[in-house]
Amino acid sequence: MTDIFFLSLPVILAPTWGEWEQWGDCTVACGGGTRTRVKSCNDADTSDSETCEGDTPTETGSCNNENCRKLQNYYNLILLVFFICGFGL
Repeated sequence: MTDIFFLSLPVILAPTWGEWEQWGDCTVACGGGTRTRVKSCNDADTSDSETCEGDTPTETGSCNNENCRKLQNYYNLILLVFFICGFGL
């Protein structure tokens, strides 16, 4: 009977793009702004300097689309109610 030896070579996995990170802050408080988020690179083999291929995937979305004037009127109404009810600020 002949002994058979298998040579086990390490499998090197290339880095891949992971999940989307959290959205960043909106550029404005009202009136329509933008926010972005990116994907992080999952380095499969941290001992290697290889990184994910290509540019970092970036996604841009709209945020805080409320009309500023309408929002200001709402805040003014709240202040008026506090004043009338005697809560003060």
